[in-house]
Amino acid sequence: MTGKPTADKASSYPQTPPMNADAQRAFLAFARFQEHGIRAVLRYQIEALEFIQNRYQKDIRLMDDLAASGEHGDMFDIYTDFIREAISDYGEEAAKLASLESRLASEAAKDIRSETRSIAEDMAVARVA
Repeated sequence: MTGKPTADKASSYPQTPPMNADAQRAFLAFARFQEHGIRAVLRYQIEALEFIQNRYQKDIRLMDDLAASGEHGDMFDIYTDFIREAISDYGEEAAKLASLESRLASEAAKDIRSETRSIAEDMAVARVA
């Protein structure tokens, strides 16, 4: 090599034409829509992991309680209490997830409507001008 400066790497890639303002706003609106989806998935995962952690702790407590019980009747009571509590927990978790889904969908719809309305208004103004 001769030590001469080489062409800038950025200039070796094809350049896209600059976006007009409407296309840029639509692109950003789509990115925000994706953000809502990712946020929803992450919230579901957080909620599910918290629920699973809580249930696993109760599973461990069940094993401890069963090991500490001395009578067959005690074991039956411990196990039926565990099942009753598990059914209740799963029902409550289903309600939480339904509420979370509803809230996230409502927020996303509100933001999308607002963004769509704003883009449409800007496009209408640009056509008139």
